[in-house]
Amino acid sequence: DSLNSMQAVRNESVLGQRTTLKLELLYEAKDGDVFSESVLRDIRAFEQALRSLEGWSKLCNMSEPALQFQCSPGESFGNYVWPKRLDNFLTAGGFFRLSFDGSASERLPLDAVVAYLREGRAFPHELLFFLPMAFTEGSNSRLLRSVFGFTAPSLDDADFRRTYQDFVEKQLYKAMKEVVL
Repeated sequence: DSLNSMQAVRNESVLGQRTTLKLELLYEAKDGDVFSESVLRDIRAFEQALRSLEGWSKLCNMSEPALQFQCSPGESFGNYVWPKRLDNFLTAGGFFRLSFDGSASERLPLDAVVAYLREGRAFPHELLFFLPMAFTEGSNSRLLRSVFGFTAPSLDDADFRRTYQDFVEKQLYKAMKEVVL
């Protein structure tokens, strides 16, 4: 009888039990493939415009601090194409560090980006996180994916969900309608 009245206990500190609202963007190149300079730049500019929306910033700032990287800069191929260099000079070993946030003015060679993602150096990301499962290295792709996540700061997510819904209805939908061609 006691088993019938059991309730699951949710742990406030376990991030996996909190609500995460995801925005998955799928891009399709009109001509050529998504690896062309112009397509990658258009995607980057669009994602930067989304992240600059007032509602995006509000929602991302409301999100669980440990997971805010999911909404800024998000999970985008462009973050690996345009990584920010963190060191002005090479270390004694001849290396420098990068922040994969898509904010650099110069891009990495596409072959280097593909190799970095393919070799698992960007865990948890891998090349096929952004590309269709049928993609093979050396081939072209007309499709590319980016994912942005917003995670509630607590188990009580009612206000967080309302803020997300308000953002989608009043800002995101309008911004996306303007660029879909």
